[in-house]
Amino acid sequence: MTSRLALVVATTLGLATGLVGGYLALQPRGCDQPAGHLWSVGPDTFVDGPFVDLLAAKLVHESAGEWTLFVLRKFGIFLKKVSDRPLLPGQLGPLYQIRDEPDANRNDDDVQVFLSELVRLGVLHRGRNFRSWDDVREAV
Repeated sequence: MTSRLALVVATTLGLATGLVGGYLALQPRGCDQPAGHLWSVGPDTFVDGPFVDLLAAKLVHESAGEWTLFVLRKFGIFLKKVSDRPLLPGQLGPLYQIRDEPDANRNDDDVQVFLSELVRLGVLHRGRNFRSWDDVREAV
């Protein structure tokens, strides 16, 4: 493992652990539900409202046009609300698309590692991966 990759992984794990601690502090006693859901539709990644509420309570964030930037130490997560109504199975509250930059064509690797770690730690529940929105419509 290269030293840059090791640094990114260590930083991401530290950030994820800190967010988990904050999540647990906000959680009512005895509540063991994830703070939100994570889905993929084609190349795009989505989360729902409860997770964004957690991010907003724990991280510095700023408006970037129609996107909101949540600032982490080594990278940022851009989120854009795409719907107030449920579009994906299990969705709670609004649906948000994730990008590493507001005009990016793909998700940043650091963001994906961070989200995967949150799934592993139980903060996010991994929903299905859909090939397309047509697949979503067939599943709902």
